[in-house]
Amino acid sequence: AYMCNNQQPFVVNKTLAYGFAAASFTGGVDTNLCCACFLLTFQGQLSGKQLLVQNTNSGGDLGANQFDIATPGGGVGIFTSGCHDQWNAPWSGWGDQYGGV
Repeated sequence: AYMCNNQQPFVVNKTLAYGFAAASFTGGVDTNLCCACFLLTFQGQLSGKQLLVQNTNSGGDLGANQFDIATPGGGVGIFTSGCHDQWNAPWSGWGDQYGGV
């Protein structure tokens, strides 16, 4: 399975955006919460802003109670073969594994 490349975050208004994320939860309920939506609230410089994410992945490489927000240009992550297999792209043709292009 691959992440759909049209799953990109978008801004709704000044305080709300929609996006996608992998998530891992305490107690092993990860697979039961696939496709569920979560409203994330931010602190610090982003205080007052929220991101509504759909959980698209169980986040097997994440720590407990952690969200990995899918961000365009944010790197391919732990599963590096997806772009190669899906698009017949070179193994290193999609930028850095972590931290972006």
